[in-house]
Amino acid sequence: MRKPAHSLSCSFAALLAAAAGSAFAAGVVGPAELVGDFDNAAQVAALPTGVAREPRPGEHWVDAQFARFVPFPAPELGEHVYYLEWRAGGPEGRISRQRVWAFLPARDGVTPMRFYTLERGEDWAAAAGDPDALAVLSATTLLPYPDGCEVLFAAVGKGSFAGEIPAGACGIVARQSGRRMEIRARIALDRDGLEYDEAGLLDDGRAAFRVPEGYRYEFRRR
Repeated sequence: MRKPAHSLSCSFAALLAAAAGSAFAAGVVGPAELVGDFDNAAQVAALPTGVAREPRPGEHWVDAQFARFVPFPAPELGEHVYYLEWRAGGPEGRISRQRVWAFLPARDGVTPMRFYTLERGEDWAAAAGDPDALAVLSATTLLPYPDGCEVLFAAVGKGSFAGEIPAGACGIVARQSGRRMEIRARIALDRDGLEYDEAGLLDDGRAAFRVPEGYRYEFRRR
């Protein structure tokens, strides 16, 4: 895994060009690589001096995160569906992110993935350790991101996949602040781990947030 510039400007056209005949598009590999536990401890340990280990607006930072992806059957949501839980610092840390990722059937070499949030995240604090509890999650109990916010995945090499939300496609209104923003996200996935970064851009082009700032999370399988 590498540290790229945090521009979120990867060309999706390039991903499409690499996708023809991909195993990911055929549903053979790709989403299944997400099952399990990951952390970015190696990335944090190798950060250069001057990079903050906690969020600091206006500065480069990467904080330590533990991630768990738990599959559960939800055919009304997608072919491969995961509850994900991130915890700050390690597996016993506070929950920093909860989502459902739902991979839809592939079409023309592209596999879309939809994000869902949970209405009351605190009610699911133990769900990562209790797959049976996830069985009640459905389209009626989850909050979907709007249409256009799908991450579009394509193969970029043998066993490697990359996806992004195309620029200008995803507009949301933040639930807490009420601000309108465009969401951009990029995800790279292989058998050893995943990379992730995300940003919210306001109408005037300013960043409401970047996660992380100046880097991408580099999760490695535990």
